[in-house]
Amino acid sequence: MLSFPLSSNVLLLLLRLLLACWSISIDCPHSRATMATTATPNPSASDVTITYLTQYLRRHPERADAFMHRATELLAASQLEQALADCNAVVMRDPVDPRARVRRSQVLEKIVVDRLEASAESMTDSIAAVVEEMRRRSLDDLTVALLRAPDEPSIRLARAVVSERRGNASMALEDLNVALRVEANDIDALCLRALVLEQLGELTAALHDYNTAISQAPDRINLRNGRALLLAQLGRHREAIADLDLAWTLEPCFPIAYNRAMAYLRLNEFDAAIAAFSEALQLVSTEATNQRDQLPTAGNRAAELYAARGRANFNAARYRDAIGDFDQAIAINQHFAEAYHNRAIAYQALHEYTTAMRDYDTAVSLNPTSGRAYCNRAHAKLRRRAMAVRLQREQPTSTTATVEPHAHHALEDEATERRQCYQDLTRAVELLSDTTAKNPQLDWAFYYLGRAQRLLGRYEQAIATQNRAIALDAAYARAFAERGWAHLSAGHPRQAHDDFAKAVRLLPSRTYLDRSIDRCTNCDVRRV
Repeated sequence: MLSFPLSSNVLLLLLRLLLACWSISIDCPHSRATMATTATPNPSASDVTITYLTQYLRRHPERADAFMHRATELLAASQLEQALADCNAVVMRDPVDPRARVRRSQVLEKIVVDRLEASAESMTDSIAAVVEEMRRRSLDDLTVALLRAPDEPSIRLARAVVSERRGNASMALEDLNVALRVEANDIDALCLRALVLEQLGELTAALHDYNTAISQAPDRINLRNGRALLLAQLGRHREAIADLDLAWTLEPCFPIAYNRAMAYLRLNEFDAAIAAFSEALQLVSTEATNQRDQLPTAGNRAAELYAARGRANFNAARYRDAIGDFDQAIAINQHFAEAYHNRAIAYQALHEYTTAMRDYDTAVSLNPTSGRAYCNRAHAKLRRRAMAVRLQREQPTSTTATVEPHAHHALEDEATERRQCYQDLTRAVELLSDTTAKNPQLDWAFYYLGRAQRLLGRYEQAIATQNRAIALDAAYARAFAERGWAHLSAGHPRQAHDDFAKAVRLLPSRTYLDRSIDRCTNCDVRRV
């Protein structure tokens, strides 16, 4: 590890002596009276150290180690601009001083973190450009530091952190491999390498690193949380819940609560998921009460939790409860596109198409690159038209319809509506094809792409696409149901029957799937 030269020890001894003299002087009545008018009451040890280092550097401006020591104290006190100036002063004297380069990199990263936190609600292109430039400078500093200490694991780890944050997983992995060859049991390096390997799609190797790190530090909740997220990707949700349950007992916090609830949701255990989301909401409410300055963050978290609990209620076929949760999320964040989109789906399930269409339109206006919003808006229009046609046939004798009273208005301009549906579905296919190409691990993107293809009449494409979604998640009930509809539309009733039956086993709350099975049974399956 890096250390100060011997001369810095002399400096530290001098500082201790000066501190001792200062503590003696304040016992003098005269000194106490003087300080009452000239100094801050009860200065911290860091403030005192900075003060005496400043005085020392006025007399000895050539002492690089004193600048480095003051930069360290300034960084700890979050006086970042002054810390950066001290690091710059040392770099000007010795451009390849590894201590100065590493410390300046740390200061730059702290400035980045502060700016990201300050602009979390309104990130602009100019702020993003400044952040990227600072991280580039931070990476350059660490690269120069490695010229004198190429095998120093702490510098390698620091550069890996910056590379990962800049999205360069391959470069981060190279540095982490070097660091772990020197210190094989460095838990922080193992944890970061697991994350990087996960980003590169090497899930088995990532899991090995998490296992190694947890064997050394079983009570580190970040390790438990990271491994749980990886296990969830591998479909091992029970093991993920076991990690999250242990992490929750160690330290109840928002990420653990949220991921734990999501694991139950992926297992289709909706009551457990709803209870876990409610528990997380209570935690967020408590955090907001205890930390008033964190209310914007708490609000965002609460909105996410209400929206997620809404999905659980929707999957449990509790559509009114789901709408209530989405209402809460939107009340907190009126620009929450996903909440509008999911509320629209809930209204659609209740055949309240006019209200659903308003929410779909809002979702698309807030997020015009959401392929699934375009897909579902088109689907809602088609369902509304089909319902209107059925009502027109049944009127005036029907008294059992549970749709909105003016659904027949959907028949007014069939050509316009069909053209709008085609445009929405074409746009959905374009956006979702791009999404799946960039991230082939997103099962939901394949699901919605397959749905859009089916609604466009591309049944064989839709079946192949749903195969991709099911390969990523073998318990994806909606993907089985959607593939069943594609098979049925393509004239494959036997395969459709099998898919619907699988979907019912995975998601028994969806009673309409039973009716889908009946449709398959009534088909002439001898042709298949």
